Amino acid sequence: MELQNSTPRTPNNDEIDLIELLGKYISKWKYFAVAIPMCLLVAFVYLKFTPPKYTVSGSILLRSDDKSKLSSQLSMLSDMGLSVGQKQADDEIEVVRSKRIIGQMVETLGLQTQYFLKTNGGYKEQYKKTPASLTILPSLKDNLQGNIEIIIKKSGSEYQMEAEYKKPDNTETFSCTLSSLNANVQTPWGVFAFKANSNLAEGCKFKIVVSPYLSMVETYAQDINVELAKKESNVIKVSLVCANTQKGCDIINTIIALYNIDVLNDKNLTASKTAEFVDDRLRLISGELSSVEQDVESYQKSHNIADIPSQTKLVLESSTDYQKQMTAIEIQRSSVEWVEQQVKKPQTQYDIIPANLGIEDKALTEVIVKYDELLNERSRMLASTNEHNPTLLQLESQIKSMRNNIIVSIANVKQGLAIAKANLDGKNNTLNSKIKNVPTIEREFTEIKRQQEIKQNLYLFLLQKREENALSLAAAVTSTKIVDPAYISPNPVSPKRMMVMGIALLLGIFLTIAYLYVHDLIYNKVNNRKELEQLTSAPILGEVGLFKGKDRIVVKEGSNTPLSEMFRMIRTNLNFLLPLKQDKTILVTSSIAGEGKTFVAMNLALSLALLKKKVVVVGLDIRKPRLADYLHVRSSQGVTSFLTDEGLPLSKLIVPSQIHPMLDVLQSGPVPPNPAELLQSPRLEELFTQLNELYDYIIVDTSPIGLVADTFSLNRIANAVIFIARQDVTPKEYIKHIHEIVQAERLTNLAIVLNGVDFNAGYGYRYKGYGYGGYGDKKNKK
Repeated sequence: MELQNSTPRTPNNDEIDLIELLGKYISKWKYFAVAIPMCLLVAFVYLKFTPPKYTVSGSILLRSDDKSKLSSQLSMLSDMGLSVGQKQADDEIEVVRSKRIIGQMVETLGLQTQYFLKTNGGYKEQYKKTPASLTILPSLKDNLQGNIEIIIKKSGSEYQMEAEYKKPDNTETFSCTLSSLNANVQTPWGVFAFKANSNLAEGCKFKIVVSPYLSMVETYAQDINVELAKKESNVIKVSLVCANTQKGCDIINTIIALYNIDVLNDKNLTASKTAEFVDDRLRLISGELSSVEQDVESYQKSHNIADIPSQTKLVLESSTDYQKQMTAIEIQRSSVEWVEQQVKKPQTQYDIIPANLGIEDKALTEVIVKYDELLNERSRMLASTNEHNPTLLQLESQIKSMRNNIIVSIANVKQGLAIAKANLDGKNNTLNSKIKNVPTIEREFTEIKRQQEIKQNLYLFLLQKREENALSLAAAVTSTKIVDPAYISPNPVSPKRMMVMGIALLLGIFLTIAYLYVHDLIYNKVNNRKELEQLTSAPILGEVGLFKGKDRIVVKEGSNTPLSEMFRMIRTNLNFLLPLKQDKTILVTSSIAGEGKTFVAMNLALSLALLKKKVVVVGLDIRKPRLADYLHVRSSQGVTSFLTDEGLPLSKLIVPSQIHPMLDVLQSGPVPPNPAELLQSPRLEELFTQLNELYDYIIVDTSPIGLVADTFSLNRIANAVIFIARQDVTPKEYIKHIHEIVQAERLTNLAIVLNGVDFNAGYGYRYKGYGYGGYGDKKNKK
């Protein structure tokens, strides 16, 4: 490995080595081995205790009663690019999902009250088959301000009841003991009537929840989905996702049944209005007919009339035709006047007007039929929209215009009837003039009989219309067809087992990666060579593996262990750091204690000695000397002795290392009271001048620069500075400080050695193997 370019680099914090990152995460497989099973276990527990939910759905088909009308509408709107079926289906979808229909469903099934039984997985809803049922006062049930939760627990032969009324602003509680589940309990909120349905096991808990009506309607309005089964079709699909399939089926079937009833009620609205009108008229005509018959009876009794004289028979037969015509005109007039009253009354302006009242004027009948159709359309729109809808306002404008047309038509019809009646009166007067010789009694009797026949014919006509309307009402059927009643999906829609387990697996991987990523972000120690390169522009001289032995001298004659080879690599890179022959002095420093400064200095000196170079290791860490601990050589004199005693010769201070004949040691000597001032002594330059004459390389073990400034004062005698950083020990802030030192050129020719590297911990070191990975270890020695 060559030393990286000694020209100061610009630290790069943006490069991401994906291969290195992958290797780093793979090396942390133990974290994944813990996180992934835990996430899978959580997912398994979730699947075990979460009840599966199924889709319950049903469908209905919309059919039009008036096929010819629908055909003409389809033909006309198809040319315009519109669809009648689509609009009709959209309107009906709004009716099905309306709060009115859903509210009726909630009331029909009693969904305001829910029952739950405590199991190992929590409370499970009970539907229909419940240990007990609850009945509360309608006044309380309709005016609930929050949920009422009742928990009943069996204890021996008694039942402990605890109730909570959770209002928006506060929670009220109540508790009591029941001797039986068949009991009426007086609570602060009203009487609760319990009815036992089955036995409750010892220690079991049973919960009852009573919710506000509007809350339940809103909940089911959101849960129930109503949509077209297919585009461009008139089949509406009603579906619901729930855990209790029986409850879901009842909800779907009830909604479909209520919708059909609603449609049928709309169809019967006209017939019902007709029945009301006919019944009212029958009661009125029945009274008038009874009064006329009494008049006939009284007249005959008072005048002793048994039979009309035969001479008047011919005249009376002649007047029969006129009487029939008068009856028809009277019927027409009565019906038209009633229609006029209905149209003009404000309170009945939106009531249906029966069109089959016997009105012979075809134009008026057609106008009434169209008016009823508009009223029916308005009624259906009100079921699914509000009163301010623009379409509804436009429809009401059409109704008002049609009402005015009816009033105009009625005026025309009444005028025609008046003219016809006047003609008949004239003809009748002519006939009466012919019978002026008939006795007064007979003439008066004839007039009374005429009134009787008119009322009688009108009464029979109304009876006939009532029967016809009753048949129409009985034969009415809904225009919808149930395609499919509620059915349950064969497979649960949630939770999806494979999806949950897959998400748990991905979550375990993601959480582990996130943890490692955040850990790296907040970890303030140098972690690998790449981080070192990103933090400083100083060149990297090499790396030294993690050393765990007791013998701190790892570079030895004939040794080719990975650690000794790493020091040889650093020795090779020194040639690039010290290109000139006269460059001999190398300072070895670090940021703090414990980074292996002395360890690297000694083994680097040995690697140079193996080249048959004269090498001396100088201990200039005069505050806390450690050199003697490595060499097991003790001397009372050293560098500090030379600096303080001008008469002391250097030869008496240098001692052999006893490790290699080419390696000598100059220890630091006694710890002085003024180390910073002592290192500024001119004797220091004299010392290194003598050492330069005696040795090929001078390795100087100095103080850490992160603690004291001694190393900076020694820079004047240095040709190069080796800064020792230790993996997982050296703070990143000190490396940034080194970068600033390099930029300011405060230390000469500085390079970095990364010590204590764990090559088995990943971080991308394996692919940088330096020729190791088996080379040089014992099993490969022959």
